[in-house]
Amino acid sequence: MFVESRDIAQIIARNAKLNQGAAKSLGINMSRLPSPATMHEIEDPATPRNGARVVMEPQNKSAQRPGTGSSSTVGGRPTATIDTAAYVDRIQADNAAGRCFICELADEQTTRTRETVAYRDEHCIVFFPPWPRLYAYCLLAPRRHATNVVSDFTEDDYLALQLRVHRLGRVLAQITPTERLYVFSFGSMQGVDHVHWHVAPLPPGMPFREQQFAAVDKSDYLVIEKAELDELAQKVGAGMAALTQPRGLSS
Repeated sequence: MFVESRDIAQIIARNAKLNQGAAKSLGINMSRLPSPATMHEIEDPATPRNGARVVMEPQNKSAQRPGTGSSSTVGGRPTATIDTAAYVDRIQADNAAGRCFICELADEQTTRTRETVAYRDEHCIVFFPPWPRLYAYCLLAPRRHATNVVSDFTEDDYLALQLRVHRLGRVLAQITPTERLYVFSFGSMQGVDHVHWHVAPLPPGMPFREQQFAAVDKSDYLVIEKAELDELAQKVGAGMAALTQPRGLSS
């Protein structure tokens, strides 16, 4: 049975009045018990009532304001805020029209300016998204169009891709300080359906509440100058190529 917090407060107050003597003998300071108003303040913040103050705030404030500008910095780097609605509209329109930007990136004859390609081989492509939530945040995708993250691959093909995810993680950890490396696969049959893996280095010292999903599920992104991004891409490409040599890992 659900009992509202205001009812609990009333019960506490009534019992307090009835048990003043017992409380005094036990050394309990009844004035420290929460009042009905205080109890009302700690109700579920999703359903505030009668104008009560909500004392809990959203963990990821930046995700609450898509489409707005931002002048904040992360790790000394400026940030901006993606227009989430426009992004969703674009990827869904591309999906409906049968366009795949990852396939375009995989084709060396296609030139795209929004993303920055760092590496290609016979199995995969590695590129930087235009709106990185973390420094050196990369995506790795198979060169051929596949939409099911497991069933569209033979075991050998899948292991070849995961070998490259492993190599990419090693390279990123050498390029930038990394407390934890995040590796995950998102996507949607209604949006970007081409299978891809996100490989994202979490920098040291990030507060716990800003880690994990909070680190990547937000509208704010790092603004990285093209020259720096190109240099970063060269380092990733060189590192990946070095690990394909006999002294590195073999395919």
